[in-house]
Amino acid sequence: MLALLLAAHLLLGLAYGLNTPLFESPDEAGHYLFVRYVQAYGGLPVQTSNFDAPRAHHPPLYFWLAALLTRGVAISGSPDAIQVTANPHFGFRRDDDYPDNKAVYLHNGPDERWPYAGQARAVHLMRLLSLAFST
Repeated sequence: MLALLLAAHLLLGLAYGLNTPLFESPDEAGHYLFVRYVQAYGGLPVQTSNFDAPRAHHPPLYFWLAALLTRGVAISGSPDAIQVTANPHFGFRRDDDYPDNKAVYLHNGPDERWPYAGQARAVHLMRLLSLAFST
């Protein structure tokens, strides 16, 4: 029964990770920036009130391991910002249940398609690390 439960957890976790667009989940960008900060500066970030900065209030073990896991991934751009294009049609309201596009960012670049490259590869490796920890 335990093996079945773990297998279901792994399959659902993989499905979620492969089908959720980059940085659309609430804290993913902040966690990614924490890892990039560790890689670029070799230390821990300081927590600020800037929502677009690393989420530096978390315990660092996961972030150090994610930085080691993704250190060989070639990522262009600054380690201080995610490399995405904002969706010009994004407009979310809590009372809006119309099933239109609610994506914050545009997700049609070649890096976000299998076998992933750059930033997308790093994020998917981090998702796999999170899945391993949760399992």
